[in-house]
Amino acid sequence: MRLKGIFVCFVWLIVLGCSKNKSQDAKSSSFGEGGHGVVAKINDKTITDAEVEKKIMGQLFSIQERIYDMKKEAIEEMVNEHILSSEAKKANKTEEQLVDEYSKTQATVTDDEVTKFYERVKDNPRLTGSDEDKKNKIKEYLLDKKKSRLKMQYMEELRKNYKVEVI
Repeated sequence: MRLKGIFVCFVWLIVLGCSKNKSQDAKSSSFGEGGHGVVAKINDKTITDAEVEKKIMGQLFSIQERIYDMKKEAIEEMVNEHILSSEAKKANKTEEQLVDEYSKTQATVTDDEVTKFYERVKDNPRLTGSDEDKKNKIKEYLLDKKKSRLKMQYMEELRKNYKVEVI
């Protein structure tokens, strides 16, 4: 978490630094160039790019933070894909076969689980069809959720055998 904050601050400093290195000539600056020139005029009042940046600084920070989160998530997914692919090649199997083998005994949904879940969501208007159709959809949903959790667990176990360094 501390690394995330440092990264976001670093990116923000780069953005601000780059915008300050652009032309300071108000006449040559145009909207979106990140300079500090005039971007709008209202009678004798001018609005500069620096004023706009100051006004949206919080939003820019949120966007940079979101970009960081997206990149981090993509890196994790790519690392997991690489590890799973390597393990599949070693075992001479597909990635799906490996995950299925790991989760086949644990990825089950009981009728009791379906019934309990059904009772909580049966009046949801997005859940359509007969009661039996609804229960089948719920069973599929719960099974997918369990498989997803088991795949994550499996990936954590596999990662222990690899030296993973996210830079």
